Amino acid sequence: MYYEQEMTQHEIARATHLSRPTISRLLERARRVGIVEIRIHDTAGDTESLAAALAERYDLRRAILAAPAYPGEDSRPRVGRLAAEYVQGLLQDGMTLGVSWGKTLREMLLALKPAGLAQLTVVQMMGGLAAVEDSLDTTGLAQEVGRVLGGRTVRFLAPALIDSPNVRRRVLSTREVMQAMEYLGRLDAAVVGIGAVSPHVPLVERGYFSSKAMAKHRAQGARGEMLLQFIDGAGRPLLPLNRRVVGMALQDLARVPLVVAGVSGPPDKSEAVLAALRGRLVHVLITDFETGRRVLERDAAEPAPRGKVSPRPRRVP
Repeated sequence: MYYEQEMTQHEIARATHLSRPTISRLLERARRVGIVEIRIHDTAGDTESLAAALAERYDLRRAILAAPAYPGEDSRPRVGRLAAEYVQGLLQDGMTLGVSWGKTLREMLLALKPAGLAQLTVVQMMGGLAAVEDSLDTTGLAQEVGRVLGGRTVRFLAPALIDSPNVRRRVLSTREVMQAMEYLGRLDAAVVGIGAVSPHVPLVERGYFSSKAMAKHRAQGARGEMLLQFIDGAGRPLLPLNRRVVGMALQDLARVPLVVAGVSGPPDKSEAVLAALRGRLVHVLITDFETGRRVLERDAAEPAPRGKVSPRPRRVP
Protein backbone atom coordinates (compact mmCIF):
# COMPACT_ATOMS: atom_id res chain seq x y z
CA MET A 1 0.00 0.00 0.00
CA TYR A 2 2.70 2.48 0.97
CA TYR A 3 5.38 1.81 -1.66
CA GLU A 4 3.46 0.45 -4.63
CA GLN A 5 0.05 2.11 -4.31
CA GLU A 6 1.58 5.30 -2.83
CA MET A 7 -1.03 5.52 -0.09
CA THR A 8 -0.27 7.68 2.94
CA GLN A 9 0.15 6.16 6.39
CA HIS A 10 -3.12 7.81 7.42
CA GLU A 11 -4.95 6.18 4.49
CA ILE A 12 -3.44 2.79 5.31
CA ALA A 13 -4.46 3.14 8.96
CA ARG A 14 -8.05 3.78 7.95
CA ALA A 15 -8.07 0.86 5.49
CA THR A 16 -6.54 -1.63 7.95
CA HIS A 17 -8.15 -0.30 11.17
CA LEU A 18 -4.67 0.00 12.71
CA SER A 19 -3.15 3.05 14.35
CA ARG A 20 -0.69 5.28 12.48
CA PRO A 21 2.15 4.49 14.97
CA THR A 22 1.56 0.80 14.28
CA ILE A 23 1.71 1.39 10.50
CA SER A 24 4.96 3.34 10.94
CA ARG A 25 6.52 0.54 13.06
CA LEU A 26 5.49 -2.12 10.50
CA LEU A 27 7.01 -0.12 7.63
CA GLU A 28 10.24 0.31 9.56
CA ARG A 29 10.30 -3.42 10.39
CA ALA A 30 9.73 -4.27 6.70
CA ARG A 31 12.89 -2.35 5.80
CA ARG A 32 14.86 -3.83 8.71
CA VAL A 33 14.13 -7.47 7.87
CA GLY A 34 14.62 -6.97 4.12
CA ILE A 35 11.03 -7.19 2.86
CA VAL A 36 11.55 -3.67 1.50
CA GLU A 37 14.82 -2.49 -0.01
CA ILE A 38 15.55 1.10 -1.04
CA ARG A 39 18.21 1.71 -3.66
CA ILE A 40 19.60 5.09 -4.72
CA HIS A 41 21.00 5.14 -8.23
CA ASP A 42 23.83 7.65 -8.55
CA THR A 43 23.70 8.83 -12.16
CA ALA A 44 26.81 11.04 -11.96
CA GLY A 45 29.05 8.24 -13.22
CA ASP A 46 26.72 7.47 -16.12
CA THR A 47 26.56 11.14 -17.05
CA GLU A 48 30.33 11.56 -17.01
CA SER A 49 30.97 8.41 -19.04
CA LEU A 50 28.37 9.42 -21.64
CA ALA A 51 29.88 12.90 -21.90
CA ALA A 52 33.33 11.37 -22.40
CA ALA A 53 31.99 9.05 -25.10
CA LEU A 54 30.42 11.97 -26.96
CA ALA A 55 33.59 14.04 -26.77
CA GLU A 56 35.72 11.18 -28.06
CA ARG A 57 33.30 10.09 -30.77
CA TYR A 58 32.92 13.55 -32.30
CA ASP A 59 36.33 15.04 -31.49
CA LEU A 60 34.82 17.65 -29.21
CA ARG A 61 36.81 19.86 -26.95
CA ARG A 62 34.26 19.04 -24.28
CA ALA A 63 30.77 17.59 -23.79
CA ILE A 64 28.80 18.67 -20.72
CA LEU A 65 25.58 16.87 -19.80
CA ALA A 66 22.86 17.70 -17.33
CA ALA A 67 22.02 14.66 -15.21
CA PRO A 68 18.91 12.66 -16.17
CA ALA A 69 15.74 14.60 -15.51
CA TYR A 70 12.91 13.41 -13.31
CA PRO A 71 9.76 12.32 -15.18
CA GLY A 72 8.01 15.43 -16.44
CA GLU A 73 10.89 17.74 -15.51
CA ASP A 74 11.97 20.40 -18.02
CA SER A 75 15.70 19.92 -18.58
CA ARG A 76 16.24 23.35 -20.14
CA PRO A 77 16.93 25.28 -16.90
CA ARG A 78 19.64 22.81 -15.87
CA VAL A 79 21.23 22.84 -19.32
CA GLY A 80 21.03 26.63 -19.31
CA ARG A 81 22.82 26.82 -15.96
CA LEU A 82 25.59 24.56 -17.21
CA ALA A 83 25.94 26.71 -20.33
CA ALA A 84 26.09 29.87 -18.22
CA GLU A 85 28.79 28.39 -15.99
CA TYR A 86 30.88 27.29 -18.95
CA VAL A 87 30.54 30.53 -20.91
CA GLN A 88 31.16 32.68 -17.84
CA GLY A 89 34.30 30.67 -17.09
CA LEU A 90 35.86 31.26 -20.50
CA LEU A 91 35.07 34.97 -20.95
CA GLN A 92 37.75 37.59 -20.56
CA ASP A 93 37.70 41.33 -21.03
CA GLY A 94 38.42 42.26 -24.64
CA MET A 95 36.80 39.17 -26.14
CA THR A 96 34.14 39.25 -28.85
CA LEU A 97 31.26 36.82 -28.24
CA GLY A 98 28.56 35.91 -30.74
CA VAL A 99 25.13 34.96 -29.39
CA SER A 100 22.40 33.15 -31.30
CA TRP A 101 18.90 32.50 -30.00
CA GLY A 102 16.70 29.77 -28.55
CA LYS A 103 14.86 28.71 -25.42
CA THR A 104 17.89 26.94 -23.94
CA LEU A 105 20.04 30.04 -24.45
CA ARG A 106 17.35 32.07 -22.73
CA GLU A 107 17.83 29.81 -19.70
CA MET A 108 21.56 30.45 -19.99
CA LEU A 109 20.91 34.20 -19.90
CA LEU A 110 18.76 33.84 -16.77
CA ALA A 111 21.61 31.97 -15.03
CA LEU A 112 24.39 34.43 -15.96
CA LYS A 113 25.86 36.52 -13.16
CA PRO A 114 26.81 40.20 -13.57
CA ALA A 115 30.47 40.33 -14.57
CA GLY A 116 31.45 43.93 -15.25
CA LEU A 117 33.38 43.05 -18.42
CA ALA A 118 33.45 46.56 -19.86
CA GLN A 119 35.66 45.57 -22.81
CA LEU A 120 33.55 42.56 -23.79
CA THR A 121 31.69 42.82 -27.10
CA VAL A 122 28.55 40.72 -27.59
CA VAL A 123 27.39 40.42 -31.19
CA GLN A 124 23.91 39.47 -32.39
CA MET A 125 24.56 36.76 -34.97
CA MET A 126 21.60 37.36 -37.27
CA GLY A 127 18.87 39.83 -38.03
CA GLY A 128 15.72 40.38 -36.02
CA LEU A 129 12.83 37.94 -36.06
CA ALA A 130 10.03 40.33 -35.19
CA ALA A 131 9.25 44.04 -35.13
CA VAL A 132 8.45 43.74 -31.43
CA GLU A 133 10.67 41.44 -29.36
CA ASP A 134 8.35 40.08 -26.69
CA SER A 135 10.60 37.26 -25.55
CA LEU A 136 14.23 36.98 -24.49
CA ASP A 137 14.68 33.69 -26.33
CA THR A 138 14.65 35.44 -29.72
CA THR A 139 17.18 37.82 -31.19
CA GLY A 140 16.86 40.31 -28.33
CA LEU A 141 18.79 37.79 -26.26
CA ALA A 142 22.24 39.03 -27.35
CA GLN A 143 21.52 42.52 -26.08
CA GLU A 144 20.50 41.18 -22.67
CA VAL A 145 23.59 38.98 -22.45
CA GLY A 146 25.75 42.03 -23.09
CA ARG A 147 23.87 44.03 -20.46
CA VAL A 148 24.23 41.35 -17.77
CA LEU A 149 27.92 40.82 -18.47
CA GLY A 150 28.59 44.55 -18.50
CA GLY A 151 29.88 44.77 -22.06
CA ARG A 152 28.67 46.45 -25.20
CA THR A 153 26.34 44.89 -27.76
CA VAL A 154 26.52 45.02 -31.55
CA ARG A 155 22.98 44.72 -32.89
CA PHE A 156 22.17 43.27 -36.29
CA LEU A 157 19.83 45.94 -37.64
CA ALA A 158 18.05 44.00 -40.36
CA PRO A 159 15.31 41.38 -40.73
CA ALA A 160 16.55 37.83 -40.29
CA LEU A 161 14.55 36.50 -43.24
CA ILE A 162 14.04 38.28 -46.57
CA ASP A 163 12.20 36.67 -49.47
CA SER A 164 13.47 38.86 -52.30
CA PRO A 165 17.08 38.19 -53.41
CA ASN A 166 17.43 41.78 -54.64
CA VAL A 167 16.20 43.24 -51.36
CA ARG A 168 18.47 40.90 -49.43
CA ARG A 169 21.50 42.07 -51.45
CA ARG A 170 20.63 45.70 -50.77
CA VAL A 171 20.19 45.02 -47.05
CA LEU A 172 23.56 43.26 -46.89
CA SER A 173 25.20 46.32 -48.49
CA THR A 174 23.90 48.79 -45.87
CA ARG A 175 26.44 50.33 -43.54
CA GLU A 176 24.81 48.97 -40.37
CA VAL A 177 24.73 45.38 -41.62
CA MET A 178 28.27 45.57 -43.00
CA GLN A 179 29.45 46.81 -39.61
CA ALA A 180 27.73 43.92 -37.81
CA MET A 181 29.21 41.44 -40.31
CA GLU A 182 32.64 42.90 -39.64
CA TYR A 183 32.29 42.13 -35.94
CA LEU A 184 31.04 38.64 -36.73
CA GLY A 185 34.23 38.10 -38.71
CA ARG A 186 36.36 38.49 -35.59
CA LEU A 187 34.49 36.42 -33.02
CA ASP A 188 36.57 34.71 -30.36
CA ALA A 189 33.66 32.46 -29.40
CA ALA A 190 30.01 31.89 -30.26
CA VAL A 191 27.09 30.44 -28.32
CA VAL A 192 24.45 28.88 -30.55
CA GLY A 193 21.35 26.74 -30.39
CA ILE A 194 20.47 23.76 -32.55
CA GLY A 195 16.91 23.30 -33.77
CA ALA A 196 14.97 20.28 -34.94
CA VAL A 197 13.28 20.12 -38.33
CA SER A 198 9.78 19.58 -37.02
CA PRO A 199 6.38 21.29 -36.99
CA HIS A 200 6.69 21.61 -33.20
CA VAL A 201 9.51 24.15 -32.99
CA PRO A 202 9.51 27.90 -32.20
CA LEU A 203 10.23 28.76 -35.84
CA VAL A 204 6.84 27.29 -36.75
CA GLU A 205 4.99 28.24 -33.56
CA ARG A 206 5.87 31.90 -34.09
CA GLY A 207 5.08 31.90 -37.78
CA TYR A 208 8.60 32.37 -39.20
CA PHE A 209 8.14 29.12 -41.14
CA SER A 210 4.90 27.28 -41.88
CA SER A 211 4.55 23.62 -40.97
CA LYS A 212 4.16 22.96 -44.70
CA ALA A 213 7.47 24.72 -45.45
CA MET A 214 9.18 22.78 -42.68
CA ALA A 215 7.88 19.49 -44.11
CA LYS A 216 9.12 20.54 -47.54
CA HIS A 217 12.57 21.36 -46.16
CA ARG A 218 12.68 17.96 -44.49
CA ALA A 219 11.78 16.27 -47.78
CA GLN A 220 14.74 18.12 -49.32
CA GLY A 221 17.10 16.62 -46.77
CA ALA A 222 17.06 19.08 -43.85
CA ARG A 223 17.79 17.38 -40.52
CA GLY A 224 18.79 20.30 -38.32
CA GLU A 225 18.82 24.09 -38.07
CA MET A 226 21.46 26.49 -36.79
CA LEU A 227 21.32 30.28 -37.11
CA LEU A 228 18.07 29.85 -39.10
CA GLN A 229 20.01 27.80 -41.66
CA PHE A 230 19.27 24.19 -42.46
CA ILE A 231 21.79 21.36 -42.57
CA ASP A 232 21.52 17.82 -43.88
CA GLY A 233 22.26 14.66 -41.94
CA ALA A 234 26.01 15.12 -42.46
CA GLY A 235 25.94 18.69 -41.22
CA ARG A 236 26.33 20.28 -44.64
CA PRO A 237 24.49 23.60 -45.18
CA LEU A 238 21.61 23.30 -47.62
CA LEU A 239 22.40 26.50 -49.50
CA PRO A 240 19.20 26.65 -51.63
CA LEU A 241 17.11 26.60 -48.43
CA ASN A 242 19.21 29.25 -46.69
CA ARG A 243 19.16 32.06 -49.23
CA ARG A 244 16.61 34.11 -47.28
CA VAL A 245 18.76 34.45 -44.16
CA VAL A 246 20.52 37.66 -43.19
CA GLY A 247 23.19 36.88 -40.65
CA MET A 248 26.30 34.83 -40.10
CA ALA A 249 26.61 31.99 -42.61
CA LEU A 250 27.38 28.50 -41.33
CA GLN A 251 30.44 28.46 -43.59
CA ASP A 252 31.76 31.42 -41.58
CA LEU A 253 30.75 29.84 -38.27
CA ALA A 254 33.22 27.06 -39.06
CA ARG A 255 36.02 29.61 -38.77
CA VAL A 256 35.13 30.75 -35.24
CA PRO A 257 37.77 29.46 -32.77
CA LEU A 258 35.23 28.20 -30.22
CA VAL A 259 31.58 27.31 -30.92
CA VAL A 260 29.49 26.31 -27.90
CA ALA A 261 26.10 24.70 -28.54
CA GLY A 262 23.49 24.77 -25.78
CA VAL A 263 20.57 22.52 -26.67
CA SER A 264 17.78 20.56 -24.99
CA GLY A 265 14.28 19.42 -25.81
CA PRO A 266 11.42 19.10 -26.28
CA PRO A 267 11.06 18.28 -29.07
CA ASP A 268 13.75 15.63 -29.43
CA LYS A 269 16.84 17.38 -30.84
CA SER A 270 19.08 14.31 -31.18
CA GLU A 271 18.77 14.14 -34.97
CA ALA A 272 19.73 17.79 -35.35
CA VAL A 273 22.55 17.56 -32.81
CA LEU A 274 23.96 14.51 -34.56
CA ALA A 275 23.91 16.36 -37.87
CA ALA A 276 25.80 19.31 -36.36
CA LEU A 277 28.35 16.99 -34.75
CA ARG A 278 28.89 15.07 -37.96
CA GLY A 279 29.42 18.37 -39.75
CA ARG A 280 32.00 19.44 -37.14
CA LEU A 281 30.11 22.67 -36.52
CA VAL A 282 30.53 22.55 -32.74
CA HIS A 283 33.51 22.45 -30.35
CA VAL A 284 31.62 22.19 -27.05
CA LEU A 285 28.24 20.50 -26.64
CA ILE A 286 26.11 21.26 -23.59
CA THR A 287 22.90 19.27 -23.47
CA ASP A 288 20.79 16.94 -21.34
CA PHE A 289 21.52 13.29 -20.66
CA GLU A 290 18.65 11.95 -22.78
CA THR A 291 19.65 13.97 -25.84
CA GLY A 292 23.25 12.80 -25.50
CA ARG A 293 22.17 9.17 -25.18
CA ARG A 294 19.86 9.40 -28.18
CA VAL A 295 22.59 10.99 -30.31
CA LEU A 296 24.86 7.97 -29.84
CA GLU A 297 21.99 5.52 -30.34
CA ARG A 298 20.91 7.29 -33.51
CA ASP A 299 24.48 7.40 -34.80
CA ALA A 300 24.80 3.64 -34.32
CA ALA A 301 21.48 2.96 -36.04
CA GLU A 302 21.78 5.44 -38.92
CA PRO A 303 24.96 5.51 -41.02
CA ALA A 304 26.27 8.97 -41.85
CA PRO A 305 25.26 10.27 -45.30
CA ARG A 306 28.02 10.11 -47.86
CA GLY A 307 29.82 13.20 -49.01
CA LYS A 308 32.51 15.61 -48.04
CA VAL A 309 32.56 16.63 -44.38
CA SER A 310 33.63 20.10 -43.31
CA PRO A 311 37.10 20.36 -41.76
CA ARG A 312 37.26 20.66 -38.00
CA PRO A 313 37.41 24.35 -37.02
CA ARG A 314 40.69 25.19 -35.30
CA ARG A 315 40.70 24.65 -31.57
CA VAL A 316 41.33 27.03 -28.76
CA PRO A 317 44.43 25.93 -26.77
